[in-house]
Amino acid sequence: MAKADVLALVTSFSNGQADSTLADLYYDNDQSDLARHPWLVGAHLVSVAAGTGEFTLAVDESKLVQVFYDTKVLDRTTERALEQRNPQWRDEVGTPIAYMIEDEPAQTYRLYPIPQVPSQPFSFIFGEPMGRDFPLYSAAIFVTEVRTDVPEWMEMALAWRVLAREYGHESNHRDDDFAAFAQQLSDVIFAMVA
Repeated sequence: MAKADVLALVTSFSNGQADSTLADLYYDNDQSDLARHPWLVGAHLVSVAAGTGEFTLAVDESKLVQVFYDTKVLDRTTERALEQRNPQWRDEVGTPIAYMIEDEPAQTYRLYPIPQVPSQPFSFIFGEPMGRDFPLYSAAIFVTEVRTDVPEWMEMALAWRVLAREYGHESNHRDDDFAAFAQQLSDVIFAMVA
């Protein structure tokens, strides 16, 4: 119910002047903006097939924070660095030592070199997929997430952020000073909890 709580705060702080449809839209836009920061991070396993090195993030995932392969942390690299190492780097097969963001708008990333061994089956005997049950030759990724609802500690900062947008757009209650204040207050709250 965090979204409803944030929108209720917006309505209360605006003394009923906020347009509920726009406030809902501003909230959703702010969720996408927040996913660029490592505040709401999720982790999950990725099954790797032999000979497949390119992967795509899910729709609700925004930014790749870290990639693991088997029991090792992979370094992030660039296409240029890989080309300097080997002009035919896309065809190299072996145990991955690095990853690169292949296409940021399409949210694809690539393991380097291409894994040659498929992941072990995902069966979690101890109920610890990121611990004792971690399947060999699998990848684990940490990504920022776009969530509909946020944790309670973010609600106040988000409400002020939505209010900044509400009072900053052209309307019969536009107030640039209040919009700047609301944005500043939101930034301060986020800075305190980050």
